[in-house]
Amino acid sequence: MSLTFRAARISDIEKLSQLIRDYDLDTLGEIETSEEDVKGLLAAIDNLETHSWIVEKEDRVVIGFAGITKKGTHFPSLVIVHPTYRHNGIEQQLIEKMRLVVSGGTLIVSSNTDYEHQLFSENGFKAARHWFTMKRSVDAFTSTPSLPPSLVIEPFVLNQDEEAVHQAFEESFSTHFGYEPSSLNDFLERTNREGFDPNLWFLLKDQGEIAGFIFCKRGIDHHAEITHVGVRPQWRKRGFGKVLLEYAFLQLRNEGRTSIHLDVDTENGTGAVKVYKTAGMEIARHFIRFDKAV
Repeated sequence: MSLTFRAARISDIEKLSQLIRDYDLDTLGEIETSEEDVKGLLAAIDNLETHSWIVEKEDRVVIGFAGITKKGTHFPSLVIVHPTYRHNGIEQQLIEKMRLVVSGGTLIVSSNTDYEHQLFSENGFKAARHWFTMKRSVDAFTSTPSLPPSLVIEPFVLNQDEEAVHQAFEESFSTHFGYEPSSLNDFLERTNREGFDPNLWFLLKDQGEIAGFIFCKRGIDHHAEITHVGVRPQWRKRGFGKVLLEYAFLQLRNEGRTSIHLDVDTENGTGAVKVYKTAGMEIARHFIRFDKAV
């Protein structure tokens, strides 16, 4: 089998989306990645020419991809090969190409299967953290969360809330595993990503001060994803995480979403897994973060 390794291009969106859909169906049992997600992935790679690779067969069908993003000294990355073409050494070649272009930090990948666990272990990665994907149906959700009189939940307002939300975000996640401080400009890159809608970023305010937040985005079909939930330290242990979740469930249901999912660190020190369970979310699958010093 003759293969070509080349840099990814924006024009590869459709082919790359098909590859990831096939991977999702085989590995996860359902399609979780939208074309907007794929556009966002390529946009997050600083230099496609040097930090991304497409693997093509002779007929130009895309059967593999790798890409590296950067967050401080961390390099969150994706390595994916079509299920039909595993066990052909393609992943190893992609990992080697990645290793050659980054240094002075940590390559980070997610592993969803026993095959991938073994693959990354054999290529010098070490299991660093275990994660859950948690889900719940919201098509029949009707509960309205109750708030003290001094608190309100409002949508994010562009050109108004940026600095306050950034500060709240940094405070909320500063003690989390793998935390890397972000500048305001880095944080606001999220607002330029495919699928961003300020009306799906909900802010919990206590007399005008941000106490917590929940960021959501629409997924494929009638699904949605919660990308971040945070409550600032001085407002914790008061049930506000569950309040934010229930508020988001209701808003997303009202616009026709039927199911919600999120990813959570199983060792999260704020008790997030327990909070999500009390809000009716269930563990759908387990994956592992693998790290490799470079």
